[in-house]
Amino acid sequence: MTDDDKNKPTAGDDKQKNEKDKEAGKEKDGPGASLNIEKARLLLQEKHNIVVDGEDPVLLLVTLHQAFIADYQTMLGRHDAALTQMIGEAVAGLTQSAMADNLKANSELAEKSSRAFESQYRRAKLLTISNVLSVIVCIPVLIYLLVK
Repeated sequence: MTDDDKNKPTAGDDKQKNEKDKEAGKEKDGPGASLNIEKARLLLQEKHNIVVDGEDPVLLLVTLHQAFIADYQTMLGRHDAALTQMIGEAVAGLTQSAMADNLKANSELAEKSSRAFESQYRRAKLLTISNVLSVIVCIPVLIYLLVK
């Protein structure tokens, strides 16, 4: 074991530190961390240099905040369940036969589009030939009229 390995914190050290932080009201921030009364008191003390007694009415806001967050999480849970159900029903509706029908309809549409393109291409070729013939006929007529 190297000196660096001896100085690295272990999982046990992290657990002990988290327990000490919880006792001091300094739980780790992150997903799932919520504001409790002790954390609110420490936050007010750190940010505003105001010591707030545990019975101070301003801490009622923390309780209301906690209730709001709980209600919000409940609503998000219902929303998630409803979306999961809706998506599940939509996916279930995409059966093999429905997909086959859609594929067949798309193939028919592609075939119709191809036929329409071919038809337009033939018309464009005829118009080009017609225009070239017009020019061929017009040039001698113009020359005859200019020479005359």
